[in-house]
Amino acid sequence: MAQRVEGSINSCYYQFCSRLGHVLISYAEKILVPPFSVSYSIVQSALNSLNDCLVAKKPKRTLHPLSIPNSSLFIQEVNPYTQNRAILSSTALEWSKQAAEKLKEAKNETELKIFELSAEINRLFIEYIKKAKVRNPKLGDLLYTCRDYKNKELQALGFTTVRNRQGGKCLILQLLTTNPNNIRSDVNKNEPNRVQGAATAIISSLAQRVLKGEYIGLFVHSVDSVLDFYKKLGFEPCLNPLNDPTEGCTPLILTKKRIESLIFGI
Repeated sequence: MAQRVEGSINSCYYQFCSRLGHVLISYAEKILVPPFSVSYSIVQSALNSLNDCLVAKKPKRTLHPLSIPNSSLFIQEVNPYTQNRAILSSTALEWSKQAAEKLKEAKNETELKIFELSAEINRLFIEYIKKAKVRNPKLGDLLYTCRDYKNKELQALGFTTVRNRQGGKCLILQLLTTNPNNIRSDVNKNEPNRVQGAATAIISSLAQRVLKGEYIGLFVHSVDSVLDFYKKLGFEPCLNPLNDPTEGCTPLILTKKRIESLIFGI
């Protein structure tokens, strides 16, 4: 009986510290100056250390990728109607060209599909940025950029919009792309500039907004070649999709309840 009570107390303590860590990160994001604040990096490193201690106290629990931001990467929210339109379009164009070059080095069907997809998504990004110029800002279009502290270069881009549905607002990840050098593949096995976790960092940032109650869920249509990526992050099949699924795509959703289960084990 005493062991069960102690285990319950330890579990509650772990959940409390995990939640406190996320609150501190959220507060740090608001008060520290982006995009490359040394103070912000120190706060994240300290919280990562705290999390390592908590995990050490609870060895049976594996840390989920969404549980705490990657301290080597910085996520910034960008208004696509006003900010950095030319820079982002130029980056997407360059990534599309890089993906096309890596296609020539692909040695199997999986690599062919993933670099073809990378080239196509980056081309779509350019179109989305152009369309944002004439879309109504009230639709809630937002761009998310991921940069690394070391090189201060763009490593991933995410494009989101918001849709109302029964129960509240749903955050839709329309497009997500990463620098082709970052894609896990034999083609990039010896790539010196590869940065891991950039796309995951953007999803983690979006998941935090769902966790805070701003949205009822994070929704995405996934093509087969990246379906495992989303499933490993905890996305589940969406039984009530927001619109008709695109051919060859699977509708997925990440709800607040699911995120709490993944991060806090509740």
